[in-house]
Amino acid sequence: MWGKWLLYAVASSLMAYGVVNHAYVTREQFYPAVIYLVTNKFSIVVLGNMGIVLVVTLAAFLKAMFLGELKSAEVEVSRAATGKLCAPVVPLCCRTHAMCGCSDCSA
Repeated sequence: MWGKWLLYAVASSLMAYGVVNHAYVTREQFYPAVIYLVTNKFSIVVLGNMGIVLVVTLAAFLKAMFLGELKSAEVEVSRAATGKLCAPVVPLCCRTHAMCGCSDCSA
């Protein structure tokens, strides 16, 4: 799993570097480059993706630092708690979509 994540993180970092580098090479001043980065849809997606990579990596680091390696029973409890937190969203989805045919609505 970490090998795939590392590959994804490196690819995201290279994309973010490429977008920022392109902005600074094509616009020679700081302000126009920043305006380009926050208005171009592709650069927003790439930089947002990089932000998600950083947050997930930080969360994994903090989990490893404070919790260490979880036992299988602890992982199951964690997944069950996550499911209970997400359960209120499913009825809202079904009311909003008015029986849209998704697996949650068709039940």
